[in-house]
Amino acid sequence: MRRTHTRVALKTCWTSPGRTSEPVFLEHLKMKLFHMAEHFPVAEAWREFEQGQPFLEMLDEKIQEKILEDSRRLIYQVTLRLQPLWELDSVEEFESCYIDIVEMHFHAHDDAHVLHRDISENNAMSRRRASDGKALGYLNDWDLACFVGPPGLSESSTSQHRTGTGPFMAIDLQQPDGQGKSPKRDHRYCHNLESLFWLLVWAVLHFDLQTKRRRTCRVTEWEGNWKAAAQFKSAFLDNSETQRQTLKLALRPYAGLVKRWILPLADMFQDARHNCEKTRDAEGFKIFDHEMYAKEITFEKFMQTIGVKPRQWVLEKK
Repeated sequence: MRRTHTRVALKTCWTSPGRTSEPVFLEHLKMKLFHMAEHFPVAEAWREFEQGQPFLEMLDEKIQEKILEDSRRLIYQVTLRLQPLWELDSVEEFESCYIDIVEMHFHAHDDAHVLHRDISENNAMSRRRASDGKALGYLNDWDLACFVGPPGLSESSTSQHRTGTGPFMAIDLQQPDGQGKSPKRDHRYCHNLESLFWLLVWAVLHFDLQTKRRRTCRVTEWEGNWKAAAQFKSAFLDNSETQRQTLKLALRPYAGLVKRWILPLADMFQDARHNCEKTRDAEGFKIFDHEMYAKEITFEKFMQTIGVKPRQWVLEKK
């Protein structure tokens, strides 16, 4: 049995005015989802500074100017120290931590009404439970999160700002609209669920569990600009040869995961996108039905596709 000690880290963040700070989100999640507390990073202590002196003086001059121009606040917090998923010991541990992250993300949205909005390899983390050494999945860095309305209502207006990390963003949040401009649309739960899929594909190509290293990017266009990344993702779903050649780059230990999870999920997302492209506008041209996509891509369907039964978490006592 592996024994571990509780380790902490000091995290700093320059937060834009008007944006809810990460410690506030973490306190809210801890209160609403206390029965899942061991799967959320905890802010042991935190403090906010209006201009962050003397920390500001440690930064590059151009960065200082940007921070002062935007009137950003410095927030530092002491949190649990987490490890990247590629430092896990086995594919089985990776799968377990990944499911932890998918489930905690779902409950954060549906039960606590918080949408993360920045799923990436640097935010999907792990930590070993001190009592028995079991690896637990964590979703870290809630800096770009937003509060959302109850199910069925639109997210707050702040969610219309495109946020996320390029390789993992949903296609609809990256690709230009018909006029070649950046799309302005709500960042929704279905987009984050798609990000979790792209994280999974990315992981089997880059997370070397044997050496506990993250390999350099194997698909250059995927890590390019947002338009190129969106085009690659669309080709991955629609073009069987692109999908085959990409997954041939997967590390050998993940072969079973590719067959059991990635290929069925790719079909699920492809089918959903095709179903949502049957609507036509007033001129008769096909348009993508974003409302239908939100209904097609659900937590329940995602879990059913990979053959994993959602856990029955201990509910909060009334």
